[in-house]
Amino acid sequence: MKYVKIGTTSLDVSKVCMGTGNFGEKLSEAEAMNLLDLFSDRGGNFLDTANVYCRWINGNTNTAEQIIGKWLKKRKKTNQMVIASKGGHYDFSYPTVSRISQKEIRKDLEESLKTLGLEAIPLYYLHRDDMEISMEEIMGWMEEFVKKGLIQYYAASNFTTNRMRQGDIVQRRHALQGFSALSNQWSYACRNLDRSSNVDPTMVWMQAEDLNWVREMQMPLLPYTSTAQGFFEKLDKGNLSEEMKRAYLNEENLKKYQILKEESRQTGRSLYQLSLQKIMEEPFGVIPIGSFRSEEQLLEFIKVGEL
Repeated sequence: MKYVKIGTTSLDVSKVCMGTGNFGEKLSEAEAMNLLDLFSDRGGNFLDTANVYCRWINGNTNTAEQIIGKWLKKRKKTNQMVIASKGGHYDFSYPTVSRISQKEIRKDLEESLKTLGLEAIPLYYLHRDDMEISMEEIMGWMEEFVKKGLIQYYAASNFTTNRMRQGDIVQRRHALQGFSALSNQWSYACRNLDRSSNVDPTMVWMQAEDLNWVREMQMPLLPYTSTAQGFFEKLDKGNLSEEMKRAYLNEENLKKYQILKEESRQTGRSLYQLSLQKIMEEPFGVIPIGSFRSEEQLLEFIKVGEL
């Protein structure tokens, strides 16, 4: 496995990040722990989770973090893994009500720390934004969490470029640590935003203007949906669902498919590997996040981090 630093932080992480959104829903605890073992045994040390993962299932709490916490303790890996978690996601019972407040984020953070068995979370994301609250106030909360030793670095997930620009101004004005990374939806495949399959309007997809900003600022990007749900592989096999067609089928992606096919013929690498490599070539630092349901899928992802 190859390793990189996240921007200007001191965090040395594997070039690919294992997502845990499937833990407790599509994967049982035993299945999830087997995948964690495989990822760790092959050198992976970067896990992405969130306090909200699995709360969308009635009766569940932060199940994904619970599984990770048990695994870290059982395998004695607490000091060997870099954990990125998130707080401030809306309550699924009240999706239009913001939970971006110091009290709510502190609640999520403290529960995550206890569940994961950590004294501090290495990288902590605000999972959603609230544009009615100034960036001075929001970043003030996060800086306080850093000072109290609850987190090492903080980052943003599903934040627009305009808000990140505001954050940069606040950081420079007050000499703050500031946001260390950004995690939005992005892949080599271009999404049809006018026919998007997203049912959550609070998710943010990276577009040309956004990519120009992260290039200019050299802001590390940790994208989710980084393989467009396997669009190029499904296109190649001729089994695109109607939902996938609405989201990704367009002329630009058909051209990119031909490019990947030719490169696959020349290199012997899969369309999956090549599509990830395309986004990882960006100079601002891209660490893709991937979630899996089988060892075969995870091994394909790990190979990308070993190239």
